Amino acid sequence: MQLKESFCFLIAVCTLPLFGQYEGLDSSRMRTNERQSSDEYQKSSELSFTEHLQYGLETQIFSLYNGIYLEAYPIALYNVQNRFYAGIGPHFALVTAAGMSPRAQLQLGGEVFARLSIQNLYLQGEYKIIRAQNTGTVEKETITSPIFGIGYVYGSNMASWVMLGIATNSEISSLMPLGRIVYRIGFCF
Repeated sequence: MQLKESFCFLIAVCTLPLFGQYEGLDSSRMRTNERQSSDEYQKSSELSFTEHLQYGLETQIFSLYNGIYLEAYPIALYNVQNRFYAGIGPHFALVTAAGMSPRAQLQLGGEVFARLSIQNLYLQGEYKIIRAQNTGTVEKETITSPIFGIGYVYGSNMASWVMLGIATNSEISSLMPLGRIVYRIGFCF
């Protein structure tokens, strides 16, 4: 009987420090953490216009039959709120492939986009305008398309990312190497 009582006493003594660690939901430390997170949001909203701006580069490279598709363009991102970004950028792409006339073509255009960041993922909606020579014709044409995508962010504050999306306009597939599917790799300076 004495062994059971000693064992129960030992367990009770060993578990007392565990109960001392719980501070409850109304602890002062929890209120301090909430206050610090609201202070950080307030500090970020007090930044000037230029402190919310980020500059970066997006690229897409794809190997074609006896050629290459190289898309690279600078972008400017504006951090509207903590998780919402808006951006703009010109579009430049160089396309070379056997059987094209001329062999190398330059695509020009631009895009505007909006991103909603959810931890390391983000959702993106963009509107792209491309002026280029269609592979089926000799004349240049302008093609526009909304593009919707999902991306993954490496690092904090959109330091670098990778995105996979789809264009809603089927005409853009004649200009892109993967048809309506768009992928990008990007980073901020």
